[in-house]
Amino acid sequence: MHKNTLDVIDEKIIELLRENSRLSFREIAERLGKTESTIRRRVKKLIDAGIIKKFTIITSSSRSGHDVHAFVKVLTSMNKLDRVAEEVVKFDEVKQAYFLAGQCGVALIVRVPSVEALNEFIREKLADIEGVTGIETCIILQELKNVLEA
Repeated sequence: MHKNTLDVIDEKIIELLRENSRLSFREIAERLGKTESTIRRRVKKLIDAGIIKKFTIITSSSRSGHDVHAFVKVLTSMNKLDRVAEEVVKFDEVKQAYFLAGQCGVALIVRVPSVEALNEFIREKLADIEGVTGIETCIILQELKNVLEA
């Protein structure tokens, strides 16, 4: 099964699970007018094909004690890029990390309890990594849309 071979039912199953990964096969079947066994079989195929990679939750940052989310771009010297990447992914504050094309370095999504904690993370952890030549930080003020892996 390839992503391009998904039919309308598969796409609807994925959409429903994105909205609420706790939906039972029975609930999905009722909403789509299919049998529970059909939905169970289709979800298994989607998992086996790697189209569905995991079922997860999204927490409310204000209730989980992590109130500040930020995009942090870490600029590096080219010969230290891999070393910097190995180091930044070790930090608990880093929730996502990406290599960027061009001269952009590494992009991080960071979650911390406060602006003070973000400042401390940048000054005491990121800035101390050998090979870091610059750090650009953008604090997320409001989430407009969040669709996990389309």
